[in-house]
Parts: sequence; structure tokens; C-alpha cells
Amino acid sequence: MENNQLLECISKVSSNRIAVLLRHPIRAEPDRHKDYYNIPLAPEGRKMAIEFGKKLPRDKLVRIFHSPIPRCRETAEYIKKGIISSTGTAVLMGEKDFLSAQFIINPKDMINMIEKMGISNFARKWLNRELDKKIMEDPYKVISNMLNGVLYFMQEDSDVRHAIDVHVTHDWNILPIKDILLNIKHEDVGWPDYLDGIILTSDSNDKKITLRWKDVAKKVHWEIGCKIVLKGIPASPGMVRGNVRIISSLNDIGYMRVGEVLVTSETNPQYLPALIKSIAIITDRGGILSHPAIVARELGVPGVVGTSIATKILQTGDYIVVDGDNGFIFQCVGGE
Repeated sequence: MENNQLLECISKVSSNRIAVLLRHPIRAEPDRHKDYYNIPLAPEGRKMAIEFGKKLPRDKLVRIFHSPIPRCRETAEYIKKGIISSTGTAVLMGEKDFLSAQFIINPKDMINMIEKMGISNFARKWLNRELDKKIMEDPYKVISNMLNGVLYFMQEDSDVRHAIDVHVTHDWNILPIKDILLNIKHEDVGWPDYLDGIILTSDSNDKKITLRWKDVAKKVHWEIGCKIVLKGIPASPGMVRGNVRIISSLNDIGYMRVGEVLVTSETNPQYLPALIKSIAIITDRGGILSHPAIVARELGVPGVVGTSIATKILQTGDYIVVDGDNGFIFQCVGGE
């Protein structure tokens, strides 16, 4: 997305509070033998940041947060210069860890793997949770940290009306939000560009956020403190919250209690005694016409199938939110 498209989209959003997750502009050419952390913006990147600031709406206070990485701090400062130079109002809010390069655990191995397989294939393996966890942070954790941080500042300062929060961050932080939450694949639309971004608005009343990129907009359930842990195929609509019951085999069916969320690899008619007690059904395998999907619709409970790893990620007793409309599973603190 070119920044003009992003700016146009910001101007069209009819919300008093807007947050933008923004990739920094063009940086200096990296040298793998130098300190990647401290690579500054290129002169062209500084000009881009100033122009971006000049074109932000004038009727809103702009609060600018940034990653601890120096080039993100530079971006924030130059965006503010652009805003002030065109009679806007802006304030620097400082660096925030949730905007950092949290995705990298082992930079050396990351760079070596990208050189061998290409950045697109490497990213796909990461997003599909197929990489060694010692190399890259789990993309679902990256999403959760980012959105919880953004929403915290949006909702903490509820008295700040007509504000735009600009969060300067990195392409690898924007990538999983686009891929996992918006289902926008980099293989189809390209890599997040400089000054590319995602717009976020929040409705605290119904615990939903709206994410926008270009002409794609999606409303997603989100509560501060929760984290997204799984994505599967939405098989039966609805949203419930409750405690997990892992059913590993037919021998476990007797442990199922009324009002629990049934989590299993797959189901068949012999699982009926457990299925009728469940308030939602989650499976590792299956598609929209699979047995658990059909049963979930017949019972009128939310169903998410084809998660691949639900029985590995979740444990009996976990308190979760099941979003059968979008196929997301969230883990929350507390329970009933």
C-alpha cells in the first residue's frame, strides 16, 4: 500500500479514535556485517516521513509511538516535523516494547535461512508455525502483544477525543496481522511496503476491533489481556467462552462435562455423548463438511475445525473464547 492510499483510508474512517500500525520508511542499505539494529533512515526515508506527517488529518491530535529501534524513532520524529510544519498537533509518546523487533530470536540463523530459501518461503513457514521456535517468536504471540499494546493506549486515555495513534513498527509485525487476522497473503499482495500500514478502530462496548487494509475491513473479537492462539476453518457460527475438555480417545468421553468446549483430533458418531454436552467444538482435522462441522451446526454451537494443532496448544481447563464466525480461538485469563 502506498502511503497516499493509507492516508486516504485514514481520512475516510468515521471514528474519533484511530490507531495505525505503520512500517518505517526507507532505511539505509543494510550490511550483514554491520549492526542491523542501528541502521538509520535513508535521506529519502526522512522526506517520506515528513510528507506523511504533512498529509495526516488536521482535525485530530496525532500521538506517535515507536519501536525502540533507532530508525523507528527517527520516523516518529520526522512525522511530527511534518505535522507541525502544516499547523497540525502532534506529540511523541516514546518507545514501546510491543512495537519492537520481537519476532527475531536468533538473527544469525534467520538471515542464513532467508538467504537459502528466500524471504517469501521463510515467512510462510513462520506464519504456518513450521519454523524452529528458537529462531522466530510465535506469530500468534506477536499479534497478541501488538494488539494488546495498541488497545491499551487507545482505551487508557479515553478522555483523549479525536485522536490518531501512529505506531511506528516493522514489516514482520504487520505481516502476521495481515495474514492471520485479515487473511491477506503476502504471496498475493506483496510484502508490506515502507509506510504501509493497518488501520485499527475499537468498540469497547462489544469487545470488537475493526482492522482495515486497503479496501479490506474485518471486525474481530478482541479483549485486552487475551491472546489469539489458534486459527481454523469456521464451521458453525457463534461465539462462546468456556473451559476446555481435551478428548484424546473414546476412553475420555466419560470425563466430558456439560458446558465445556470439546477439543479433539476428530469426531465420529461414537463421540455423541460428549458432543451433546459441549458448548463449542474444536478439532485438529476436518473441513466444512466433516462430521464435527455438521454436528456443530445441528447442535447450534460454534465450531472450528482443521486447526491442525488444537490438541497440542490447548489443555483441559484452559479458559478460551471460541469465535465460530471467523475461526479464531483466544485464550483468556480467569474463568467461570
